[in-house]
Amino acid sequence: MSPYDVLGVDASASPAEVRAAYLRQARSVHPDVLGDVDDITRAAAEARMRELNEAWRLVNDPAGAAAAAAPRSFVSDDDGGVLEDDIDLADEPLGPAPSGPARLVTAAGPILFVLAGLTIFFGLLFTAPVMIAIGFVTGAVGVASFLMAPLLVMSSARNNR
Repeated sequence: MSPYDVLGVDASASPAEVRAAYLRQARSVHPDVLGDVDDITRAAAEARMRELNEAWRLVNDPAGAAAAAAPRSFVSDDDGGVLEDDIDLADEPLGPAPSGPARLVTAAGPILFVLAGLTIFFGLLFTAPVMIAIGFVTGAVGVASFLMAPLLVMSSARNNR
């Protein structure tokens, strides 16, 4: 089976099409995005990811010899443009934006910080200890919300798959 078959594209596909096919498949089978699965499923995903990585390496360097010895930064596409050779999934979107509780908690942290600051300011301005206490409680809830946001976003992303 050729590397192009593994990636699911024609041998005549442009570098951009090959990269898109690689990323699409990597997002669906990468073991890190599978979450809690049994060992057999994880092992199959790891094997498939190794197969995809090898196909990607061979498509970018058919000789295969220089790929391990010297890292490359860029390759040219058919139009003379430059494409980044190294795949970095960090700059690629992995799924839909958070929704529901995850989105609310993500936005709640900064909003509660502002409300806490304003409440404490006006509490000090009017010498109202109850307002100052409410401000500090609101700030504490804002901190908790800020700390919970990444966990809820990850949980939401895992459940939306």
